[in-house]
Amino acid sequence: MDTCLIIHPQNSIQDFFLFNGLVRYLHDKNEGKTIYFILETFYNDILFQMSDLDNFEFEVLEDMNIQSILKVLLGKYQNVKIRHFFGDVDKFRLDDFKNTYSKPDTNENKDIFKLYNYDKKIIVDYFKINRNTSKEQKIINNVRNVANLDFAIYSSGNIPTVLKKNSSICLMLSKMFSKSNYFECICIIEKCKKIYICDRDIFTIYIYLLFLNKYISVKNITFIKTDEPIFDFSDIPTDWTIVHEKKYLEN
Repeated sequence: MDTCLIIHPQNSIQDFFLFNGLVRYLHDKNEGKTIYFILETFYNDILFQMSDLDNFEFEVLEDMNIQSILKVLLGKYQNVKIRHFFGDVDKFRLDDFKNTYSKPDTNENKDIFKLYNYDKKIIVDYFKINRNTSKEQKIINNVRNVANLDFAIYSSGNIPTVLKKNSSICLMLSKMFSKSNYFECICIIEKCKKIYICDRDIFTIYIYLLFLNKYISVKNITFIKTDEPIFDFSDIPTDWTIVHEKKYLEN
């Protein structure tokens, strides 16, 4: 059985729920051990999130620069041929996708799934999280103290006027959660009265994936469509309220 290596962009914790499904997919399709390269700053959280996987190990790095990765490859993994490397590090791949990311004709948007020929359904179909009840309870207790669990949440900084008028307490997800508890915001999402999300916000992708995979059942969701979405929201639930930003957001 063959070992495979996985490296993907890790600019923020948000990258991990975008790549959560792809990492799980690649591990599922590999018949041997998977080595997942991870930045030290994200290690504890992602270790917990991937704790359900067997034959799955981590290579923890202080940084993801080319020199650091090359040093580890030459020192420990020189003979490993299956290298699922995405982004700048694809120069170390040994297949036809070597140097794909740096090709001059590459689309400016540089969609990882399109570049390396993966179906985006993988993001949804293989998405899975592990819930940390201890962390979640602390978050719930803190919110109960300030909002008595009677609140709305929103995903972006541009708060719609109607939200300001209709909700006595509004919590902005990106202000409340950081790399140490990002995944645990599910406990707030599932208990809130209303959710306002925009297709340009990374948190919207997380809520979208949670809903499609039945982690949450909140139905009082307003989905704000724009002309420049950051993700292909092609399967929006029918019970969400969909409006265009030109009619909804403040100028």
